[in-house]
Amino acid sequence: MNFIHTPYQNGVALREDLFHRQFEIRVTGMTEYPEDDPIYGTYYLEETLTVCEFSTISGAVEKLVLLYETDSWPIRDEGEDYYDSDLGHDCGPRSFSPRFAQVYDRQNRRVLCGDFSRGLVWFKPLTTPQDIATLQAKQCSLREEAAFESGWDNYSTARDLRAQATRLEMYLTDKRYACLPEVQNLATRRYTPESGHLWRDPGIVYCSSIRRVSKQLMSA
Repeated sequence: MNFIHTPYQNGVALREDLFHRQFEIRVTGMTEYPEDDPIYGTYYLEETLTVCEFSTISGAVEKLVLLYETDSWPIRDEGEDYYDSDLGHDCGPRSFSPRFAQVYDRQNRRVLCGDFSRGLVWFKPLTTPQDIATLQAKQCSLREEAAFESGWDNYSTARDLRAQATRLEMYLTDKRYACLPEVQNLATRRYTPESGHLWRDPGIVYCSSIRRVSKQLMSA
């Protein structure tokens, strides 16, 4: 049995199979399914897929970019038959539209988060206690406002407010990774299908304080 030293923990060697799946990426998005009666078209469900595993954070991100570029999300199990004999057609998932990506380590600690609203843009993790506390206070305010709007049956407004609070959550990662040079470097990169590669764009994802986070949120 082979053991490999991991660069993410000093003095730690992992079994080879564990080493090669130290990190996984989970992507949340909308999966398209056909209606029972095809005349009614399709419907969408929000789902979270575990799309890839890798030995390094950068390697996992590269695999994610490839999936995004080729639109080859693992939405169908190879061994499953999606044909419904009663309905007379395939009832399995047809497509997947990604919204958020989150990188986790094997202890389920969040490493890095990305957003697909304008290509694939990574959130630069907050590192100071002051910025983190300010962000969490903003989240609480948004959720309280959402609860108030729900009480007045303003469900669409409440949903948007909760989505804003969820988006802010993406700036919070495990502290052991927030200041890691590899993570900080990845957080300055953006990918679009048109560009064909990751490129640095610090102005989009960098935030030295929660004020800039809030400004980005309002302009989104």
